[in-house]
Amino acid sequence: MRQDEQFPPDEGAVGQVVDNEEERQRTMRYEARLRGDDLSLFPQVFRYGIQYRPTTESLRRDFTSVQGTKRSIVIFHLPPERTIREVLAHVRGGVLIRALKTDTGAMVEFYSEDDAKRYFNFAALCDIPSLLGPDVTMKYLETDTYPLAPTIMEEVTQGLTRCVGIRDFNKDSLGSFYIDRLLKIWKRPQDVLEDAWIGTDGHLYLLCLGYRMALGLWIFLQDYDVPLFKASDPCAKPLAGQTDLGRLARGDQPSAMDFWLEL
Repeated sequence: MRQDEQFPPDEGAVGQVVDNEEERQRTMRYEARLRGDDLSLFPQVFRYGIQYRPTTESLRRDFTSVQGTKRSIVIFHLPPERTIREVLAHVRGGVLIRALKTDTGAMVEFYSEDDAKRYFNFAALCDIPSLLGPDVTMKYLETDTYPLAPTIMEEVTQGLTRCVGIRDFNKDSLGSFYIDRLLKIWKRPQDVLEDAWIGTDGHLYLLCLGYRMALGLWIFLQDYDVPLFKASDPCAKPLAGQTDLGRLARGDQPSAMDFWLEL
């Protein structure tokens, strides 16, 4: 396939991120759309498989003054069996942009630098690391977090979070929704979703691990005339008066994710 000149070349510097060049090009076009075709913010993962620190020029943009530039917290020495769901059950105080987990580590990126700092101080005060494991430590990153694209900034201000809701969902349709919808947008939904569940209100909640994933899901489902709504981020609950710290986002409801993985 001919290389699109506006995108960085595939130099084979790391293992494959996508299956083929056609899929890589399609993914990059989608990413460019989310960024309003601002290729200066294009993720370097498509060239090198890693994401570099943001440039000084990118951090001078006006929109970074709203959210701050140091928005990430890193957690070390997690027990390997500790899931990202369980980690995020102990995160509160602000809208999240993404959460990642390795074997024994995790990174949480907040939308706001102030929220990240407040949560870090709250976690130290409440000794949250000890709740995650005997050797767990937590660090507030003093290095700059990669800035968000203007398109994503606009969606955040309009109330979209990483949690997408579908009103009055028929639980008997869970299987067909997974096969006919989610598998069309993601090859492995379990790598994209923190969790999914039908709430006591009868709505289906799809909680993504990253904001861009949620935005892509929102755009995708709009084409199917699905009764969508913008659900709140469970991690954005206020720090003051916390009564459900450590409680999974879905509460006592069964996980639709667990059901889907058994199909």
